[in-house]
Amino acid sequence: MMSNLVRNISSKQRLFIALVVVIVFSTTAAALLNFELANVAIDAITRATESGYNYFIGDVSVLTDQKFPDNDSSAAKLTVVNNGMIIFDLDRVYALHSARLYVGENHGGYYIWAWLGGHRANDGGVRDPMGELVATVENYEFASNCWVDFPFPSNTYSDNVELNITSGADLYEFELYAENKRIYSPQQHCLPLDFIGTSLNTEMSINIDILDSLGNAEQATLEISAYDIDDTSEVEIYLNNNGPLWPSSNGIGHDTLVTFVKALNIQTLQMGENELRFVYANDFDGGLCQN
Repeated sequence: MMSNLVRNISSKQRLFIALVVVIVFSTTAAALLNFELANVAIDAITRATESGYNYFIGDVSVLTDQKFPDNDSSAAKLTVVNNGMIIFDLDRVYALHSARLYVGENHGGYYIWAWLGGHRANDGGVRDPMGELVATVENYEFASNCWVDFPFPSNTYSDNVELNITSGADLYEFELYAENKRIYSPQQHCLPLDFIGTSLNTEMSINIDILDSLGNAEQATLEISAYDIDDTSEVEIYLNNNGPLWPSSNGIGHDTLVTFVKALNIQTLQMGENELRFVYANDFDGGLCQN
């Protein structure tokens, strides 16, 4: 889950934090906001990679025109001649539920990479920045003239998805479904928060913007990945000056990266800017500031 958000931690780096706020809305509100298992591929920026190994015949836009042989006998297709990668850049982070691909007579094997952050170049090669690979789902059933399904693991939070095709195929439609959750995260350049070498009572803050009204929100959680928290009282967390929230017991791990989830009182959240403040509250042997 969130542990994939923190990479390349050395023994000198004592507290790295990645986080998201997850808000679950009522089914009715989710439907009104158009994200109750909504097909978010329709509004994605769709790109076919352009390299000597990835060769396509047709227009990539047909994959999101909502036309396929079952509902339109004249539906256009995109033919992948050999191998191919098709990128779907989403407008925000979503909790992905599943994907499905309508395949024609010519079929291949498929796998999907779900990323959080980062950007793939149009040639299909370098990702810069890299981002975090949060899920890989595959389908090698080699079925034809039907929908091919890709269920995502729970808590797959992603804002760009790459559909990889092997062996060539005729493709008509791609659908990408998100759950009735909204995922809010800080700007990538704000993370990680690093308390190495700091003194007691050092504070660091980060802001998360919530863009939706919370009137129909039913549940909210804060999900954090942190490195080398030695005790639940080592760090205090304040949300909009409410708290402290303490790391849960499963968030403790000396020289270890762990992920924990804290339930939030929805009343402590607000539409717009929300401040999360972290305080180095107590020192422990081998704790935050030990080298």
